[in-house]
Amino acid sequence: MNGRVPSRALAIAAIVAVLGTACATRALSASDLNEKIAAKMRSQQPGLSELALACPPDVRAEQGASFTCTFTAEGGFSGSVQVTQTDDAGSLSIKYPAPPGTTAGPRASSPGTVPEGCVPDGSTAPPGPPADDQAKVILFTRTAGFQHDSIPKAADALSKELQNRGFTVITTDDPQVFTADALEGLSAIVFLDTTGDVVNDEQQLAIEQYVRGGGGWAGIHSAADTEYEWPFYETLLGARFDRHPEVQEGVVVVEDEQHPSTAALPDRWTRSDEWYDFRSNPRRCVRVLATVDESTYRDGRMGADHPIIWCRTIGKGRSWFTALGHPTEAWDDPAFVNSVAEGIVSVTPTVPNLC
Repeated sequence: MNGRVPSRALAIAAIVAVLGTACATRALSASDLNEKIAAKMRSQQPGLSELALACPPDVRAEQGASFTCTFTAEGGFSGSVQVTQTDDAGSLSIKYPAPPGTTAGPRASSPGTVPEGCVPDGSTAPPGPPADDQAKVILFTRTAGFQHDSIPKAADALSKELQNRGFTVITTDDPQVFTADALEGLSAIVFLDTTGDVVNDEQQLAIEQYVRGGGGWAGIHSAADTEYEWPFYETLLGARFDRHPEVQEGVVVVEDEQHPSTAALPDRWTRSDEWYDFRSNPRRCVRVLATVDESTYRDGRMGADHPIIWCRTIGKGRSWFTALGHPTEAWDDPAFVNSVAEGIVSVTPTVPNLC
């Protein structure tokens, strides 16, 4: 790391990965935990040489056991994690209590910055004019690959939900809506189950200028399986789709209880979906709002830290993404529709930026 001090988010991400196995199945002493976590973090972040973790000395391996571990790391980073064992097999739920005046969950960086090692903007396009307060949203549904059967129901459900919040909603698969003039004053662009190469170079530039200049973008499910040849899109998205197992039941674990898109969800949210794996873990570069517990379904391949909902700041704008939403019946679930609608609203320029 060339002597640079790692961010608090990197320390927390490593602790998340280790706690899933280190504290699960037996009582561990503080020295055991320190050794396991320090070794793991040194392997992930060369140059990180100091970490102290304090967990209760008698962690009981049984369902419902709950305890708090505190930590300090090189550079004065410190904090705590609330750990709850959710079943007798040792599955853990990790929570990050929010200090007064802050929001829960780790932050990847200050708004508008790109942490070291994250995907750069991929373009030298100058910022465009900031979006104004007109309440208008585009739901963009074009596909150049797999087409989800759920798109019509999803578009209908989101249109109704956003209209109830005072937005004018334009649902279209025509990329010609993405011009600088057409985007001026827009509240948000939503890529709803898009796939493949869906916008040309000029339209890409218009979207980039819009977001960097203060506009909002939200992506839903296969938006992650879109625009592989557009470098800025990975910055916009956070992480690209890799693969998925079959649709099955799993458990979403809410990490940030303050963000509007996850605030109303249960701590552990059981649902059926198509659980995406990503080519990289986006945690370093985004604010993770929820993860999926891979121990609750078959053939997940990202490990103990598997982000599934997140947001980030890009220039003066922001983006939000959920990997959920594959089954058509998901769009009959008011809790899910509300979560997505709140995610879209959260990137509009007239609400506080929580990313």
